[in-house]
Amino acid sequence: MIDKADTAIADVSTALSYIGSVTNRLNLQGNSMGVALNATIKAISIIEDADMAFEQVEVTKLQILQQTSSAMLAQANISPQIIMSLFK
Repeated sequence: MIDKADTAIADVSTALSYIGSVTNRLNLQGNSMGVALNATIKAISIIEDADMAFEQVEVTKLQILQQTSSAMLAQANISPQIIMSLFK
């Protein structure tokens, strides 16, 4: 009877060791997935920030071009009026 109890205890210990090792591997894998998730989120944020900065530069560039075009158009409209005033 004692031999059977010893065998049962050994079997339970083996099973517990196996369960412990599986639990440790799952915990390690879960931690690794958490680190990968954080790295992915950080990378996405950097990409989105870069896109936002690029778009802000584009908006500024287009505003400058629009202001320049308006100034050139105003200057072009004044030139014929100056020439016409010379004929009066």
